[in-house]
Amino acid sequence: MPANYKPTCGRCMRTGTVHYLAQQVSLRPDATVAELAGVQGVRDALKRIAAGSSAQADFDVVGARRDIEQQLGHALAQQGLQHLDASTPACALSGGEAIRVAVLPYTWIFRMRVTPSHEW
Repeated sequence: MPANYKPTCGRCMRTGTVHYLAQQVSLRPDATVAELAGVQGVRDALKRIAAGSSAQADFDVVGARRDIEQQLGHALAQQGLQHLDASTPACALSGGEAIRVAVLPYTWIFRMRVTPSHEW
């Protein structure tokens, strides 16, 4: 677009956040769907808390995402990937499935909150 371009109406311009995602996702050979979706750190912190950790860092990582398993399951189902779960090896995914999982953190579906069934 030329530097002096001015849209004729407000509907011509979009605002939002732009994210980069490579067309091919490369992970460790033992990576899982949770790692590909970017939620493995939260899952690990939840496991430590369940095992008795009282480290503030674990609670900071979890934040309001105590229901990450449900969120991930819901997001996968919305993308037609209900046959997957957090522990599915990423190497078992097709290229298209891997990309759909990798973009989950950037979609509105994954930002929806599932109401937790219990409190800490």
